[in-house]
Amino acid sequence: MTKIVSWNVNGIRAVEGKGLFKWMDEFTENGYTDTFRVFHKEPEQYSWWSYRMKARDRNVGWRLDYFCVNDDFLDQVEDSLIHQEILGSDHCPVELIIK
Repeated sequence: MTKIVSWNVNGIRAVEGKGLFKWMDEFTENGYTDTFRVFHKEPEQYSWWSYRMKARDRNVGWRLDYFCVNDDFLDQVEDSLIHQEILGSDHCPVELIIK
């Protein structure tokens, strides 16, 4: 399995699915899926950056915004996106495209 970094702060990295967020582990263990990771395996895809030290410019952020669906609904999901190109907040929009 490819290790995907979910956040990077001051050189500290955490791997998705390895106890990063206990609640997320519990979601996935109980039949829910992180839709973004179904379609996008590339690392360093964040949805939040601190305003400090130009974190967004350096892509030093956290992935805090998720769309999770139950496994029965997963086949209705067409894509899940993080719109890092949209500015205006410390978070960027995330999008769930359903059929």
